[in-house]
Amino acid sequence: MSIRSLALEIYQLEKELNKLRKVQSASASGEMQDLSWEISRVKKRRDELKSILESRKEKPRF
Repeated sequence: MSIRSLALEIYQLEKELNKLRKVQSASASGEMQDLSWEISRVKKRRDELKSILESRKEKPRF
């Protein structure tokens, strides 16, 4: 996976997180559990991709 595709996927996950958080703030308490689980899943995937992206970046040569 290229750096560009990683960055695009991270961007999409950030958008999805924002959407889920908005829905969660407007939802009833019964739906909160499902939304919390989904938010956690998306955050985990985003964090994994961010770590991959960071590892692929070129380190400065000092």
